[in-house]
Amino acid sequence: MASSYKYHCRECPPPIRRRCIQEARISPGIKRIIERSFENRTDTQNTWDFLQPNCLLFQREDLVRQLAPTEEGGLLSRIHRQREKELAQASEAQETGPDAALLLDTESRREADLRTKLFVTRMLSEPPDARIPVPPPSLDSTLTMPQSRNTAPLSWSPPTRVSPAKSAAVQSVQYPPALRPKATESEAPGPRMLVVQGSGHRISLPEDGELVLGRFDPLTRVTPDVDLTFDNQRGRGVSRRHARITGWRGQYAITDLGSRNGTWVNGEHLSLTDRRLLLVGDVVRLGGCVMFFDQVPELWHRDFPSGQYFLFVAYTGTYAPLAPQQRLIVGRSDPTLGFKPDIDLSGEGRVASVVSRRHIRLIQDRDRFLIEDLGSANKTRIDGQPVPIGKQTPIEPGQHLWLGGCILAFDVVELPDTTAEGRRE
Repeated sequence: MASSYKYHCRECPPPIRRRCIQEARISPGIKRIIERSFENRTDTQNTWDFLQPNCLLFQREDLVRQLAPTEEGGLLSRIHRQREKELAQASEAQETGPDAALLLDTESRREADLRTKLFVTRMLSEPPDARIPVPPPSLDSTLTMPQSRNTAPLSWSPPTRVSPAKSAAVQSVQYPPALRPKATESEAPGPRMLVVQGSGHRISLPEDGELVLGRFDPLTRVTPDVDLTFDNQRGRGVSRRHARITGWRGQYAITDLGSRNGTWVNGEHLSLTDRRLLLVGDVVRLGGCVMFFDQVPELWHRDFPSGQYFLFVAYTGTYAPLAPQQRLIVGRSDPTLGFKPDIDLSGEGRVASVVSRRHIRLIQDRDRFLIEDLGSANKTRIDGQPVPIGKQTPIEPGQHLWLGGCILAFDVVELPDTTAEGRRE
């Protein structure tokens, strides 16, 4: 079979070919057809045409050629020279304020792009992860899930007006344990949530709208509305865009988006065409990540719940408690400029690269919290809905902040009654 392509898909090593199919910009159904054609050796030139535009072997060859050391030095030397050149330009022009920040942003993005190319080259030379086996569906089976890290606040220090009792509660904040609710045969429409077994991560579901559940991919930067990376860090069974939850007048349904390891409800596997209505007590499994469908806590129903508010970094499982009556900047630090935000996400692994230095401002205004995008490069969303730059947008407990792909859950837990404990003592 004649071909004008440099690499023949049929002769490609199976692990790389499977990765090509997985990364191709085609529908999940066509991907499955292509996989079967190679398994049955019925692939044709038309089959290859779907994969060749993004051939991984050719991409690796091209990147290696681009990143090869030259007479002037290797990649890191080029990065440092470019960095010194643009910093010198900013100094000579005596630029200040937003213009200087914009110039340094451009330099940082160029440096990140070069480092990303190195990462891509390394990833392409490694075999793809083997398919993760999913345990047989069993309604009563339970999986051991990773426990959330109860870490210190992210670059946050409580103001002097916070009492010692509240300060202690701030540092021990974490989600309540996830318990499976009792199943109900019939129920009235209303607000619902998903609770992840193990971590207790709570996901508020829109009564009218939709949420995509999945995991952040640092290579392609594909991000869902709700990130389950930390909740499923052992099993790795969650796809980048795994399933969609749709709410309509307080009723909810789940649909699989062509995930590799499947979506299960009460032990029953969903096909690509299934749309399953969810009821309180249902057990939802995405690959190996188990969640319970439940009513929202009574605390969320209050006009302005009194308790400890916090942000939960869904990629790493880190907690960032929020001080009362404050205006906090959320972003990432930049040692070059000597800048450090109130809540610093620069230590949150690969996901930090998508966060701007001054990404959002979190404001407590009387009886509500507001989010304001400060002109971030990669934008901001709340539960998948865009937040206009400069406009203060309310956020409710259980909703998820999308900072260019770094996803933070916003929530509140009740504080322990330290006064009552003191009386008992």
